[in-house]
Amino acid sequence: MRTDQDLIAGIMNKERDALTLLYDTYCTHLYRIGINNGFDEVMIEATITELYRAVWKSPHILLNNKNLSYTMTHVYIEICRKRINEKKRGVVTV
Repeated sequence: MRTDQDLIAGIMNKERDALTLLYDTYCTHLYRIGINNGFDEVMIEATITELYRAVWKSPHILLNNKNLSYTMTHVYIEICRKRINEKKRGVVTV
């Protein structure tokens, strides 16, 4: 098993296995957050996809003073909030 720091380093080095492991580790947790925000299956899939694309494109977002679980949750909640605000304004981004 890889440590959080190993996982982050792997993603920063564009190792697809590291991204897959990150997905496998947090997908269920993130799905529950989507359900708790009242999202349907399509919206949950879109927001989770958006998160992992952001991580792959800009892995530095995983670097902070908190642990990886906190960071993944925080970034995902920010994406959910953005989607909720877009929905309120009538912007479609699925």
